[in-house]
Amino acid sequence: AVADNIRANLAEHIRIEEEGEYLAGVLERYPGWHPHVLHLQQEHRLLEGQLREIADRMTREIRTGRLTRECRRQFADWLAWYRDHQRRETDLVQEAFVLEVGQGE
Repeated sequence: AVADNIRANLAEHIRIEEEGEYLAGVLERYPGWHPHVLHLQQEHRLLEGQLREIADRMTREIRTGRLTRECRRQFADWLAWYRDHQRRETDLVQEAFVLEVGQGE
């Protein structure tokens, strides 16, 4: 199902962000931003957990031949939450970059 494919890609995406330089670079330059970065990282676990629950529910419902409106709404809500998370994460990294560039001038 679509949710299972997203789960696989999400896990890899999060691993790269957390093990790579993406958010670590922000903390190196701005250690005071740790609460913001920590919140985003904690949200990774919540996003993964909720998506796992939704994917499992979708699988069960598809087996019965009926994907409920409620399940579709949960998935749509999850997608909106994920997009918002990505926007906030990108905004944080961009702000760090802009501040760094501004300090170099």
